Amino acid sequence: MGECDAWSGFPIPGPSILKENSTTGISFLIVKLGLASGNSLFQQIEMGRAQLNIVVNLKSLLKQRTTKTIERISPWAKYVVQCDHNQGFKWKFWNPPSSQRFQITHTRPRKPDRLRIYEAHIGIASERCEISTYRYFTSNILPRIRDQGYNSLLLMAVVEHSYYPSWG
Repeated sequence: MGECDAWSGFPIPGPSILKENSTTGISFLIVKLGLASGNSLFQQIEMGRAQLNIVVNLKSLLKQRTTKTIERISPWAKYVVQCDHNQGFKWKFWNPPSSQRFQITHTRPRKPDRLRIYEAHIGIASERCEISTYRYFTSNILPRIRDQGYNSLLLMAVVEHSYYPSWG
């Protein structure tokens, strides 16, 4: 059974309903594991319990106190893609078989003694009078940032990021 970390954000009783796209008509219900627990299980409503091992589009339908239902993407969604036809996003849930899951092969890096943040704008990272590329930034700028002792990077104005259009 696929698991998800979910919190509705609304102090209303009752479960949230998650649904797949309308072509299949399959709905999923979040069943809370406990009052203090943020973990929730997806259970299939129409066809009983089923393993979620395919990519499905999900939205959380929240019933407000006014009995109005609103659709939201979970802030804890682990996989979100942008729609082709508009600026919106779709929450995708995929529970791959264990053979297709990422396996950690390296040891975790040691924890730094302090946080040093470097702010960078990839587009103006080049010394030349041109718009810089991700490839240039990765091969020429990142090694310089690392050699100066920075251990965290804050990228400014990334056009591909979902919040880019909201910048003032």
